[in-house]
Amino acid sequence: MSARTRRATLLSVVAFTLWSVGLTPLIIDRASPVAAAQRPCITLPDAVPSWAAARERNPRVCPPAPETTYTLRTTDEQSLDPMWKTSYSAYATYDVFFALDVSGTVTDEHSYTLEIFAPGGLPYQRIDVTYTSTSCTPTFACSVDQTSDGIRVWTSLPVAGTTIQGSQLYGTWTADAYIDGAGSPNVSTFFDITS
Repeated sequence: MSARTRRATLLSVVAFTLWSVGLTPLIIDRASPVAAAQRPCITLPDAVPSWAAARERNPRVCPPAPETTYTLRTTDEQSLDPMWKTSYSAYATYDVFFALDVSGTVTDEHSYTLEIFAPGGLPYQRIDVTYTSTSCTPTFACSVDQTSDGIRVWTSLPVAGTTIQGSQLYGTWTADAYIDGAGSPNVSTFFDITS
């Protein structure tokens, strides 16, 4: 038996032993680390008797899905390279734009609720949209841009000439983002509106 065959057999036995007691073995493909990184799941070598069920004979080990993170920021100009702000004049700001950055690969359709609270915690506006990696609906309420590590979903709050200016709702505002019906905000941000 060659050294390579002995090593492969030993790795198979160790991997199966770890798997059989509920531990996830770490499989390293030294021959092709790039191919191993691109492969979503790895089939362990046949290391058990042939009478065992196929899944027991060749269990699959899959890396955990990358964690999606969310960032919520504000600006007064929607662009590909915005200048983030946290303070706005009610007289000079037509809209406060909210940018929800979603990291990672976005698959399927997701729901996004933005709840905006006036100073003192009074509910002011709720925006409900759905988004994919390339679009969102309703289109009058949102848009999607590609970023270097995911997507950015844009929504906005009109300021100048609205109740905010007319009723002088000045102070610190809060915006909470809920993704896919989460029970608590996935991310929040604060911003000030002044006279």
